[in-house]
Amino acid sequence: MIGNTFMRAPGEAVGTFALEVAMDELAEALGMDPIELRLKNEPEKDPTQGLPFSSREVEKAFRDGAERFGWSRRDPRPRARQEGEWLIGMGCATGTCPYYRMPGGAARLTLTRDGQAIVDVAVHEMGMGTATVQTQVTAERLGLPMDAVRFNYGDSTLPGLIMAGGSQQTAAIGASVIAAHRTLVGELLKLAGNDSPLAGLKADEVACRDGGLCGLEDETRFESYASILGRAQRKSVCVEAEPPQPMETMHWSMHSHAAMFCEAAVMSLRANRGSAASSARSTAAGS
Repeated sequence: MIGNTFMRAPGEAVGTFALEVAMDELAEALGMDPIELRLKNEPEKDPTQGLPFSSREVEKAFRDGAERFGWSRRDPRPRARQEGEWLIGMGCATGTCPYYRMPGGAARLTLTRDGQAIVDVAVHEMGMGTATVQTQVTAERLGLPMDAVRFNYGDSTLPGLIMAGGSQQTAAIGASVIAAHRTLVGELLKLAGNDSPLAGLKADEVACRDGGLCGLEDETRFESYASILGRAQRKSVCVEAEPPQPMETMHWSMHSHAAMFCEAAVMSLRANRGSAASSARSTAAGS
């Protein structure tokens, strides 16, 4: 597992609203269709970073969306379309949300001879179930019951320092725990040595189950954690690791894009002074 990204958050909408309004005002001043103005100014690369886009199909989104929405029916003149007491207008906007890589920090994983596991990560729990989820991840990875796993957090002296925000913490910690688990498996295989049924197997050739390691292709090649640590005369084994950084994506500017359309109806105050109401329908095409 490599770096992660958020899946929600309201920040982008707040920031782009003013820009999209300015584009509409400029289009009106120039006598241009708002879509054509936007497409005329489509950048070939990220104007803030100078990086090429990993993908960008804004033009296709606008063309497809305009056809589905019926943009050709739009009258650009203000107050030009009225249906009874209602003034009808159409609008469009570009939607975007960046993909920021959020790699997990380090996690420390300790396994004891009596089959207990301890996970140490400097994160905080705000009621979203972080401790429970990571206990589940660790237990499943190690083939242990949940009550055999203790998750330590809320201490800045622990490794990791993973922020809770941007929908990233659960996935980021999970990536760290998985990285630590893989390192732990490698250490256990070294400790197992040549006298183990696991002799000669590599980390990606074994699985964890029933409090021990077994071969993926031959599950009869099994040895418990207690047996491995006992033969090595170790009370425990402790490792610390972090997931690989997603460097292969850093040379791209990565975003999700969309073309947004809306039709709004506003009651004319001339028809009914002192009251106002509105309704709207909208559609979107994304890339």
